[in-house]
Amino acid sequence: MNSIETETGDSPRGIYVIVPTPLKDNEELDSAGLKHLLNYYVESGCHGAVILGSGGEFAYLSYEERTRVTKDAIEAVAGRIPLVVGAGFGSKLETLKFIEQVGRWDVDGFLVIVPTYFPVGFDAVYDCFSLLCDASRKPIFYYHFPQATGLFFSPQQIAKLLSIEGMVGMKDSIVNMRAMGAHIDSTGALRTGHRKSIFAGHSFAIPDTLNRGGAGAMAILPSVAPRLIVETHDACLSQDAGRAQGLQDRILNLIPLMNDLGPPVSLQRAAFKLLFHSPIALRSRPQSRVAVIKETLRQLGHPIGNRVRGPQPQLAEGEAQQIAALIQRNEIRM
Repeated sequence: MNSIETETGDSPRGIYVIVPTPLKDNEELDSAGLKHLLNYYVESGCHGAVILGSGGEFAYLSYEERTRVTKDAIEAVAGRIPLVVGAGFGSKLETLKFIEQVGRWDVDGFLVIVPTYFPVGFDAVYDCFSLLCDASRKPIFYYHFPQATGLFFSPQQIAKLLSIEGMVGMKDSIVNMRAMGAHIDSTGALRTGHRKSIFAGHSFAIPDTLNRGGAGAMAILPSVAPRLIVETHDACLSQDAGRAQGLQDRILNLIPLMNDLGPPVSLQRAAFKLLFHSPIALRSRPQSRVAVIKETLRQLGHPIGNRVRGPQPQLAEGEAQQIAALIQRNEIRM
C-alpha cells in the first residue's frame, strides 16, 4: 500500500483526481468501467485518487455499493498511488461503521463530509470528527463544502478541527483565494508535527494555490484531462512559471465542463476570476455536472456511459454536441 504521507513525514500534496463512478444504463455499478478509469489515472501520473467524492455520486449510493466501489478501486490501484475513500453518510454512526470496516482494507485515508439536514453547530462537528479520528486506522481529510452542507466555519474553527490527532488536511471547495488563504494560514500555525495539507477543490488556479501554500488540487476535472493538470502542477514545482501559466490558461478553457456549456468561455473565465479574487466567498448551492464529465470521458474513448444515479439530471439535449465541440476546440486527448 502506498503511504498517504511522504517519506519525510510531510502531509500529502499533488493532484488527487476525484474519480467518477461509472454506471450501466440501468444505473447499476459498472465495475469494469471504474477499474479502467483508475488504471488510466495512475498511468497518467495523478498523485492520488479519491473515490466516492461528490463527483463519484457518493450521496446516491447505498452502503453496500460504496463498499463494492472501494473493493474494486483497491484492486485496480493495487497500491500504485494513494487511494482516498469518501465517507459521507447521513449519520455519525453509519460513517463510523464505514470507516471502521474499510479502514482495515488497503486504503490510504478518508475524505469525510458531514451531510446535514437539520442545522448543526461547530461543537457537534468537532465531536464527530474526534470520534471518527479516534476510531480510524487511517488519516482523515475534512471535506469543506459549505455551499452544500451549510457549515460555514471560520479559519479559527477550521484550524481547531484540523488540530485533532488523525486529521491530515482538508479539501477546500470554496472558490475564493482569500478564504482559502485564511484557512492555509490558520492551519499552518498548528503545532501538530507538520503542516496540514489544504487542497483546492478545483483545478482552475493551480499556480495561485501552490504559491499561497496549498497542497494541490482534489478535483473532478483531472478525470478528463489528467496529464494536462499534472503537468501544470509539475511545472509549478520546477519553478517554470511561464509554462505553468500557459498550461493553466488551457485548463481555464475547460470551465464550461464544470459550469455551463452555453455561455462564451471568455465570459465564464472572467466570472471565475471575479469569484476567485472576491472579498466574499460564494454561498450558492452547486449543480451536478457529473453527466457532463461522464459524457466527456465517453467521447474521449473511455469505455463508460454517461448515466448518473437519479434524481441527478441526465445529459440534456444538445449537450453531447457541445461537449464534442469543446473537445475538438481544446484538443483534449485520452
